Amino acid sequence: MKAKEYDRIRTLVEISSGLSGEPVPAGTEGTIVDVSAEGAAELYYADIEVGDSYDNIALRPEQFELV
Repeated sequence: MKAKEYDRIRTLVEISSGLSGEPVPAGTEGTIVDVSAEGAAELYYADIEVGDSYDNIALRPEQFELV
């Protein structure tokens, strides 16, 4: 899977928010805002709604799917 900026995604696993540490359940949708691919390591940064605000969360490719 090669996601790119502005792609809509859905999480496949529960992850924790970077800011608050709140759990973000599987099935939460967000938007890719940055892609980092250094060597074999790919990270996708997505804006995901957490509570009443948004958090920018780093995801590995196996943690989400394109919507």
